[in-house]
Amino acid sequence: MLRRRLTGVSGLLAIVLLLAGCGEGFYKYARDGIAASKGAIEAAQAEYMDECVADPSLQPCVTINKAIDAQNLAVDALNLYCSGPQWDLPGGECDPPSSKETRAHLESRVRAALNAMSGIIAEVEGLIR
Repeated sequence: MLRRRLTGVSGLLAIVLLLAGCGEGFYKYARDGIAASKGAIEAAQAEYMDECVADPSLQPCVTINKAIDAQNLAVDALNLYCSGPQWDLPGGECDPPSSKETRAHLESRVRAALNAMSGIIAEVEGLIR
């Protein structure tokens, strides 16, 4: 049952990537995609913890670490996109750049990070028994 639920994560990430170009909802779709990846990563970490502590060079451990790195990259890209003055306030909303050119550039970076994360999360889902 866990595997069936996690397989939906990569499907959700694919939908997120399609919807991420939808203007104002961009931040929410990106945020939701990042949050969805967390469940797959945590499930794999729990399943492979003993093996990875003993030998972090095992393939499942390398894949899990790549997924963590990809998720961190997506978070960093989204933080850059949202980093206007409102973003730093407690409970601050995403405050993307007002410049169309800068906004488009940062959106493309977030999309690229989400795309990379989606592929690696699909690999992580394959590790879950």
